[in-house]
Amino acid sequence: MKHFKIYTAALLLSCCTYAVAKMPDSPMTADEQALLEEIMVTTKVNLLSASQIDGVAIDYKSDGDSLTLEIVMLRKGEGIAHVSEDGEVIFIHEKTKARAQQEFMTTAFNLRTKRQSAEKSKLIGASSSSSSSL
Repeated sequence: MKHFKIYTAALLLSCCTYAVAKMPDSPMTADEQALLEEIMVTTKVNLLSASQIDGVAIDYKSDGDSLTLEIVMLRKGEGIAHVSEDGEVIFIHEKTKARAQQEFMTTAFNLRTKRQSAEKSKLIGASSSSSSSL
């Protein structure tokens, strides 16, 4: 387990560097780039092996905490490696190539950034519309 944690910490560091360097499909605004950097600094990573999960690991649902990114190690033959739709969980196999893991990390952080940016925009919009109705 100690080897797994060291490997994953090194992976996270390399993925974060890659995520900052790689441009997403749609360019980020300066605010989104700043938010991405903030998210990368404040996110805590939870590593979960399949043995730590009740039931099938591929069915794992996020803990609901926007400050954590969960990486779930799937058992052999337990589905394909991917990122959850909300970017909160990355599912990988032990043999998932490092490049694919980097891309999953980039995807997860970009999804999280886009979602949090949209949430902030909604709050600002709601706040300004309630102010203008006063």
